[in-house]
Amino acid sequence: MKAFIDRFSDSVKGVLSGFDRIVFKGLILPLMSASEVMSFPGSKAVEYKTKSQ
Repeated sequence: MKAFIDRFSDSVKGVLSGFDRIVFKGLILPLMSASEVMSFPGSKAVEYKTKSQ
């Protein structure tokens, strides 16, 4: 992972670390279509930026 971060350091904005598996519990119906996936972060006050911004 360090080699990847070093190679693409100009594009990496941050790094998350933790366990090697994440278990999601609950219903994922809000993420069942492309439009819902794109609107979900905004509903949780997560800023979305495209590469051109």
